[in-house]
Amino acid sequence: MQNTSFEQTDPFDNPIEQLPNNIGKYQRGLLLGQTYAGFIYSALDTETRHLVSLIHVYRRFSQLHWEDVVDYHKKVNHTNVLTVQDLVRDGDTCILITEYCGFGQISDYIFSSTRFNEETVQIIVIQLLNLIHYLSLNSIVFTHLRVSNIFINTDGKVKCFGIFPEEFAICSGPVFVPPDAFFGNDKKPNDSWDVWALGVVIVEMMNGTAPFAEMADLLKLFTVVNAKIPLPKSASDGLKNLLSLCLKKEAKKRCSISDALQDPWVKDVICESDVLDKTALVDYLESQVPYDNYNVKGEEIKNFIEECPSLKPMNEETYQEISELTNLKTTSALLAKIKTEVQESKDIENEEARTSCLAFIEAMNKRIDQIA
Repeated sequence: MQNTSFEQTDPFDNPIEQLPNNIGKYQRGLLLGQTYAGFIYSALDTETRHLVSLIHVYRRFSQLHWEDVVDYHKKVNHTNVLTVQDLVRDGDTCILITEYCGFGQISDYIFSSTRFNEETVQIIVIQLLNLIHYLSLNSIVFTHLRVSNIFINTDGKVKCFGIFPEEFAICSGPVFVPPDAFFGNDKKPNDSWDVWALGVVIVEMMNGTAPFAEMADLLKLFTVVNAKIPLPKSASDGLKNLLSLCLKKEAKKRCSISDALQDPWVKDVICESDVLDKTALVDYLESQVPYDNYNVKGEEIKNFIEECPSLKPMNEETYQEISELTNLKTTSALLAKIKTEVQESKDIENEEARTSCLAFIEAMNKRIDQIA
């Protein structure tokens, strides 16, 4: 078994590496965000003309058997699993092709200071519970349920990334695994790990930070018998009760996935038809534009990519500078760089296309200014 422990160091410390404009049949678009596995870009499938996402796997992980992950994702047949469509390799470069999710990652909103209200949290949590319940029935433990792995498409449907075969085991960060993972007799991942992670995700969506983001807090939880777990102050009594059951320090006292599905706070919003109304979530996300490039109509991005296929990739120095900036500044810096290249490029012969590209960049900058 290959060593696939991703989090021996912080994966978000990885520098942005140059990515070609054309990767196989895909044309790279804008930088969208980042998962623990790699940077995410929009892209155009030049054969189907469909918008997709690229996950440019960090170089230190690129030699892992990602082909197994693609096959595994295709076998895990659940509506809340992010579809991994393809994989492209070129030397040390490894790129996963996934479905495009127009509302981006939950982490996008948290990093841009959005705090989810309880109604939207319910809609997300019910979908997450349905997913981990399905996984449990198929003897699969997610083990990497976290906000940067939760995507939302434009229909308000949750799409999760990071579900891997057992032999491709991923070590989650300490915040997302329960105390028994460190101090219990049985440290093998089990369903209770996903229940704990669900509680952490709920707290992070409402508070803006994970309950044990600071290592000192986490150590206190592990070592002090009566250490309290910080719950969202704005949470209802029903939600606080569910969180208290999910975040029990002892695994045997933690609620099961089935129990969580039957919790009154969860069942309160499930329709008799079992069709979850996601309208409130869609409306909320549309009003909470994050810092990234997701909240743009697909056709706008598609046209932008088609009109600017020959822009030069950034030099290494620029990439290093950008990697040290916040995500909001990263988007602005990328757009500024692309704007200069559009203005100076001799490869764009059609002035109408150049004007369209510049107009798109200007519109994006206005959106960033609105939420900066």
